[in-house]
Amino acid sequence: MEVRIGRYLANEMGEQERAEFQNELASNPALQEAYSVYQSIWKIKPGETVENWNALSAWSKFEANHLDV
Repeated sequence: MEVRIGRYLANEMGEQERAEFQNELASNPALQEAYSVYQSIWKIKPGETVENWNALSAWSKFEANHLDV
């Protein structure tokens, strides 16, 4: 999944593959979530920092969504 998202963001897909990816993206909530994360990372420019980063808050959200704690 990650490779396909990366190829899409980098405009490395052909027309047909791009259309298929967009159709899947429109109908797959898991892909939409992963795409959203990768897209936000993709938009960060080299040397740019993310201000107001709260690691504890991010970890708490991750735990709540991905771990059986």
